[in-house]
Amino acid sequence: MTEEKIRSHARWLPVLIVAMTLVAILTGAFALHYVEMSLVGATGKSLALAAVDIADKVDILMGERYGDIKLFSRSMEFQGHDLEAMGRKVFDLLESYPVYRWVGVTDGNGLVLVATDGTSKGRDLSGDLGFQTVRERQRIVVQDAALDGEGVPGVTFLSPIHDAKGAFIGAVITQVGLPTLEDAFTHSLSALQVQWGTGAHIEYQFLDHDGNMFVDSFLREQGHINLKRQGVLSAQLVGTVPAGFIEERHARRDVDVVTGYAQTNGTEDLKGLGWGVLLRVDRSDILDSTEAVLLKVGAAGSAIFVPLVGVLFWSITRLTRSWELAGEERNRAQAAERKFHTLLELAPDAIVMTDIHGIIVLTNRQMDFVFGYPAGQLVGQSIEVLVPESVREIHRTLRAGFDEAPQSRPMGVRHFRGRRQDGAEFSTDTSLSYVETADGSFAMAAVRDMSQQMKEEAERMRLSRDIRLLLDSTTGGLYGIDPQGFCTFINRAGAELLGYQPDELFGRDLHELIHHSQKDDSPSLVDECALCRTGQTGQGCRIDDEVLWRRDGTSFQSGITSRPIYENGLLKGAVVTFADITERKLAEEALRLAKFSMDRAADAVYWIDPQAKILDVNEAAGHMLGYSKEELCAMTVHDLNPDFQADRWPGFWAETQRRGTMVMETFHRAKNGQLIPIEVNVNYLSYEGKEYHCAFVRDITERRQAEEEQRLREADLKRFKGTLDQTHDCVFMFASDTLRFIYCNRGAVEQVGYTEAELFTMTPIDVKPQFTERSFRELL
Repeated sequence: MTEEKIRSHARWLPVLIVAMTLVAILTGAFALHYVEMSLVGATGKSLALAAVDIADKVDILMGERYGDIKLFSRSMEFQGHDLEAMGRKVFDLLESYPVYRWVGVTDGNGLVLVATDGTSKGRDLSGDLGFQTVRERQRIVVQDAALDGEGVPGVTFLSPIHDAKGAFIGAVITQVGLPTLEDAFTHSLSALQVQWGTGAHIEYQFLDHDGNMFVDSFLREQGHINLKRQGVLSAQLVGTVPAGFIEERHARRDVDVVTGYAQTNGTEDLKGLGWGVLLRVDRSDILDSTEAVLLKVGAAGSAIFVPLVGVLFWSITRLTRSWELAGEERNRAQAAERKFHTLLELAPDAIVMTDIHGIIVLTNRQMDFVFGYPAGQLVGQSIEVLVPESVREIHRTLRAGFDEAPQSRPMGVRHFRGRRQDGAEFSTDTSLSYVETADGSFAMAAVRDMSQQMKEEAERMRLSRDIRLLLDSTTGGLYGIDPQGFCTFINRAGAELLGYQPDELFGRDLHELIHHSQKDDSPSLVDECALCRTGQTGQGCRIDDEVLWRRDGTSFQSGITSRPIYENGLLKGAVVTFADITERKLAEEALRLAKFSMDRAADAVYWIDPQAKILDVNEAAGHMLGYSKEELCAMTVHDLNPDFQADRWPGFWAETQRRGTMVMETFHRAKNGQLIPIEVNVNYLSYEGKEYHCAFVRDITERRQAEEEQRLREADLKRFKGTLDQTHDCVFMFASDTLRFIYCNRGAVEQVGYTEAELFTMTPIDVKPQFTERSFRELL
C-alpha cells in the first residue's frame, strides 16, 4: 500500500469515530426521551387516580353533611318556640362536627332565631336566594361553594322545618368550611409524596362546574380566578371527558406541569355540584431524580468512552505523524525560504551579502535599483565595485578588520560614499551584521540612499533659518508655549520687550515670568489666565489692554492675541503675539482729551469733507443753531449759509487748500429761521490720504451790537466836542486819579497859551500854581 493510500484511509478514521460517537449520543437521547415520557405517563396516571379518589371522598363527605342536616332539621327542639333549646342543639352540632363553620335556625319569615355566632341572631334572611328556594321547594337546598365574609370558601346547606301539620315554619342552615375537607384527602396526597419524594411539589385545586376556583393550595387565588375562561385545558376537560391526566403549561407560574383531573359525581340524595378536582406536579420535579441518575450513567459512560475515543485518535495521529513530519519540515523550509526572499525583496533598504573574501553572494531588488545594476549582475563581483575608486583600499582595510573581529553596527554610526554603475557617487548610511551558516561565514549590509534625506534635511534647515529670520524681523513680540505653559520659541523683538535674550526663555514657565500679576499687583492665577487656557483647551483670545512684566520688574501695557496650535488634530500648545501699546494708550488718551475739549468748547466746531458735507460737530454747534448733532451731520455747508451756494464751493476749497487757513465773517441760518452773524476760522487738513475742513465758528451777535453802540457813542462825543469848541470859555476834562488833562476845547488853548498836545501832559496845578494837589482835591 502506497503512502498516499495510507493517508487516504487514515483521513476517514476520524470520520468513522465521529459517526460512532453521534450514533451513541442519538441512541442515548432517544432512550432518555423514552424514559422521560414513561415517567410522565406513570405520574399522570397516579395523579388521575388520586384525583378520582379525592373526588369520591368529597362526595362521601358532602353526602354525610346532607344526611346530617336532613336529620337535624327534624329535631323536636325546632318544632316549638324554645329558643334556648334550639341554641343548645345547634351548639351541640357544632361541637360534634368541627367541619361546620356556622349553624343557624330561622323562622318562617327568614329571621334568624338562634346561631352559633353572636352577630347573626335577629338577621333577616328573607331576601337570601337560598332561603327563598328552600321555602319555595320545601326540600333541602345545597348552595355551591362561595367565599364567606372572612374569605374562607364554604358550602351552605338549607333544610326546611315543618310543624306537625306539615306547614313550613322555618329553616335550618349549616355552612361547611372547605379547608376542613382538605384533611379528608391528605392521606392520598401523602402517599404520592412518599412515592415521589420531598422534592416533588403537589398542587391541588377545586373548581365549581363553571370553572371558578374556590380552593388553591399553592397561589391561594381562590375566589378570583376562573380557569375555564383563562383557557386552562385541564379545567376545560373536567366534566366533558372521563378522569385522566394532561401535560400543559401553567399560565400563572409559567412552568410545564402534569395535571390529573376528575369530577365529583355526588350521591344518591345529593346531585348537581359537579366540582372539579385538579392535581398538579411540575414536570421538572418528576424528571429531576431520573435525570440525576441518567447524568451519572452518562458520566460513567463518558469516562469510559471518551478515553477510548482519545486512544483511537492518538493512534491515528501517531500512525500518520511519521509521514507528515517530513513533509512539514520540507514545507517549513520552503516557506521560510520564500518568506526570507519575499522580505528581502520588499525591504525598503538595499541589502547585500558577501562571503569572507568580499564577493557578493546575494542582493535584493532595492540593491540593484539603488546602484543602477541589472538584476543579478552584482552577484559574484567584489563589494569594492560599490565604493568610489579613491577609497577602495581603505574599504578593503576596514573589511579585513571586520572579518577578524565581526561586530554588528546599526544605521547612523558611519556614512559612506557609494558608487553607481554609471560612476555617479552618493551618500549612504550602512548597517552591518555577521551571519554564521552551515555554508560558512557571511557579512550582511543594509544600505540606505541618503541623498534625498540629506536634501530634505538641508531644506528643513533652510526653512528653519528663514522662519527664524522672519520671526526675528517682526517688530511685535511673538512666542509659543506648550500645554503646560513652557516656552517653545520666542522671537528677538519679543525677548527684547521683556528684557531677556531668547535662549534665556526657552523651556521656562512664561506665566510665572511675565504674567504673574495684574495691573493692581494682585496675583494672576494660572487657572484664570486666558493665555494658558488657549494651550490647554484650544480656546483663543484677544486682550486689548493687559499688563506684562519685564525682567527688571517694570510692567508695560500690551495688546495680546493667542491662538491654539494643532498638529494632526492634536492640540500642541498656543502661539501668542503681543506689543507694547503704552504710546498708543497715551495717544488715545490725548485724543480723548482733545475730543472732550472740542465737544465742550464755547465755539462751534465743524468737520467738513471735500463735497461740503458735514461729518461731525461739537455740542456748541447744536446749541447755536438749535439742531441736533444727527441733523447737522445730515446737512451740507450750503444748508446753513444761504449766501454760500454750491457753485462757489470748489473755488473756496481750492483757496483754503492753497492758503491753509482763512478767517471770514458771514451768516448761518438757525433752525427757527433766524440769521446769526458768525466769524468762521477755516483750516485745511490732510490726514491719512483724506482731506478735511476744520471750521471754528463763533457767534458775533453781541460783538456786532457792542460795535454799533461804540459807533453811536463816538458820534455823540464828536457832536458834543463840536459844541464846546464853539464857546470862548475854557473847558477842561481830567482824569480823577492822575488829574491829567484828557480834553480841552479851543477856547482853553487860546486863553492859556499852550497847545492841545502840551495840555494833555499837564494838570490843573500846572496851569494854576496857587493850587496844591491837596487843596485842589479838597476843592473837588
